[in-house]
Amino acid sequence: MSNRTILILLGAAAAVVIAALLAGRGGGPEPPPQVAPTTSKATSEAKITQQETAVPQAQIAVDGKDDDWSSVPTLLVPKPDRWDTRTYNCQAVKCARDEKNLYVLFVLGLGIRERYDRQMQAGGPPTSGALGYLKFQTEGKQFNIWVPTGVSQTFDKTGEVIKSLPTADFQVSRYDPATQGWEKVFAAESENGSEFIGFDGKLLEIKLPLETLGIAGTFPISASLREM
Repeated sequence: MSNRTILILLGAAAAVVIAALLAGRGGGPEPPPQVAPTTSKATSEAKITQQETAVPQAQIAVDGKDDDWSSVPTLLVPKPDRWDTRTYNCQAVKCARDEKNLYVLFVLGLGIRERYDRQMQAGGPPTSGALGYLKFQTEGKQFNIWVPTGVSQTFDKTGEVIKSLPTADFQVSRYDPATQGWEKVFAAESENGSEFIGFDGKLLEIKLPLETLGIAGTFPISASLREM
């Protein structure tokens, strides 16, 4: 084989290698985008990532205090998002039960009354807000608790505000697999339903009647919190 023939073969081989390198660095066609598998509405609504935990029995008074929660383990510690703009910055969630009710305690980073006081001190009118959504699953049923907060105001005959107080409400919805939708099953507000909701300092407590929810409260519970 002549020297010229050898040089031609070497040049062709080098061209193949260079082309392969360029393809690996983006010189070739882009691969098709990876399409995420589709998920039915029922499946996405059912997704709860928190590990199941047994709900302990305890004697709870809905007074916005946590002295009766000392023996109850934490159910959920919310993880802050990268772009965290949460209003109340919940630090922990606990659940307990007795023979008739399921109780939920939210330990907040910023108390509801504290947020209200800050707005008043800043000179602006107090505004409504929301803690967010607590989704939980137990006994094969799924529930969603929406917790908005607001302001109760009383006016005189001239329209001037003579009384203003912070408030907190909640609404419980249960998922219906047949319709793949949520139905409201219970609600209460602090303004006229203090038996079911209370807050003080950095704590918020709610009470949920087991019979109304349609559960016995004796099964493990799993939960996730989407804060606002």
